[in-house]
Amino acid sequence: MQSPFKTAELQALLDEMAREAPFPSIDALNARLAQRMQQYNTTPQPELGGLSPDQAAQLLYGDWATVGAFRVTGEAAPEALLAVPIVADARLLMAYLGANGPVKLTPKGNLTRAAVAELAPQLRSEALLEERGGLAPLPVRNEDDVRWLPVLKHILLFGKLATKRKGLLLSARGRALLPDPQVGSLFVELFLTFFRQFDLR
Repeated sequence: MQSPFKTAELQALLDEMAREAPFPSIDALNARLAQRMQQYNTTPQPELGGLSPDQAAQLLYGDWATVGAFRVTGEAAPEALLAVPIVADARLLMAYLGANGPVKLTPKGNLTRAAVAELAPQLRSEALLEERGGLAPLPVRNEDDVRWLPVLKHILLFGKLATKRKGLLLSARGRALLPDPQVGSLFVELFLTFFRQFDLR
């Protein structure tokens, strides 16, 4: 029975080494293996979406800011970033917290029905979700009735743009990133928080 850890690529490499044997020394064998592995790691693989193993590793293990194949920057035109639904919605909630904070929370830690009633009709992500998915608007009473609102609230908390203290408050960091000229920095913060810190559990 073949080992589940012995892939077709590994078997092909072992067969290739067997055909080239004998090697004059263990050092020569190791050098040939290193050369062959370097070739494999830099060759595009269909199962990796056309990326090589080295490129896939850079994409998966980079920090998206200083190392790796991917960088998140806020260098787009401010008007383009202001139109991004999650950015617009985050600024909406941040402005609401800034004007009304501390915003009362229910015993379960949710926004009150009054806050939900004011915020829900203005959420661009929710409208876009309904439009693209052909979804009928949900009857809204509680925070959990608004598909994007709990996610948005937690992104602000994980990103330290909001904080809980006798309710929900806009943090000093959130206040600094709310003005229009800071939209690029806010976009980066939201993107990295959602994709690298936010946990759906």
